Amino acid sequence: CALPAVGFMRLLPAAERFFSRMRVPRNLRPAIGALMLALLGALYFWRRPFGELLPPFFGAGYHDTRNLLEGSLYGPALADTPMVMASVAVSLLFAGFVKAVATCLTLGSGGSGGMFAPSLLLGALTGGAFGLGLHAAGFASAPDPSQCALVGMAAMVAATAHAPLTGVLLVYELTHIPSVILPLMLTAVNPVSR
Repeated sequence: CALPAVGFMRLLPAAERFFSRMRVPRNLRPAIGALMLALLGALYFWRRPFGELLPPFFGAGYHDTRNLLEGSLYGPALADTPMVMASVAVSLLFAGFVKAVATCLTLGSGGSGGMFAPSLLLGALTGGAFGLGLHAAGFASAPDPSQCALVGMAAMVAATAHAPLTGVLLVYELTHIPSVILPLMLTAVNPVSR
């Protein structure tokens, strides 16, 4: 999670610089960011059917995070070939990239929002992709991707907020499972250490 966290944290100031250099009134910048986000949503619906109400990168992402933790997404992929598992893992990483871009368009243009919920979703996507990658590589004793998603959430929150203990405690509060504390601590401390 260290690489996506660093990329996410560098993308946000770049978006802020991009919008601050626009020669438009400051009050119009959030509208321009919303328009760019709407174009991103239009591209999503151009490539996908209209079965979903909103693109997954719109909103806070709590629903998608919950889906990643429940494990229903991983079941069909784990029963398939390593190539399918790898393609699902790449799709999760791409979804994380698009969520990071959408968040930076919103916050960089001056729109309202925060970093906490997107960090949870990015961590869950990265951790889930890592877990699927382990299974695709043939590691029979690899943990369930939903467990990797949970640990990824702690690592991403710790890295983006520069608060490893906060990441551990917040994610532990979601589960109340004592056996998850050690993996949470190991992954949450590593991305923020220098």
